[in-house]
Amino acid sequence: MANLFWKIKMAVKAMKVLKNWYLYYLIYFGLINKLHVIFITKNNIKLEIRLAKKSSDFHVFTEIWLDNAYLQNFGLKSNCTIIDIGSHVGMFSILCSQKFPNSKIFTFEPDKDNFKNQIKHMKIHF
Repeated sequence: MANLFWKIKMAVKAMKVLKNWYLYYLIYFGLINKLHVIFITKNNIKLEIRLAKKSSDFHVFTEIWLDNAYLQNFGLKSNCTIIDIGSHVGMFSILCSQKFPNSKIFTFEPDKDNFKNQIKHMKIHF
């Protein structure tokens, strides 16, 4: 039952965070047959979400942008240094750049495919 409440909570948060929130539902229920979609946040951040079966982009987006799983435990403040090791495609780093604009953020990602997508995201936003 707790899992159901968590899923409902994430669905509601998707509507609060995303301009194109309906894509979240379509992906969740497996109703999109594309290689990727672009989520657009309410503050115009564009995040490419790869939909291939091997991709964890959707899960990572949910965990970072909707559940705030990473921000709950760190107590970050403005003007801090953030080191994102295993940064995937940069979703946490982009979120931190929005929440803590005066901070220094360093990202490291060893996987070539994830790193390529991270570079795409960084070129769009920085």
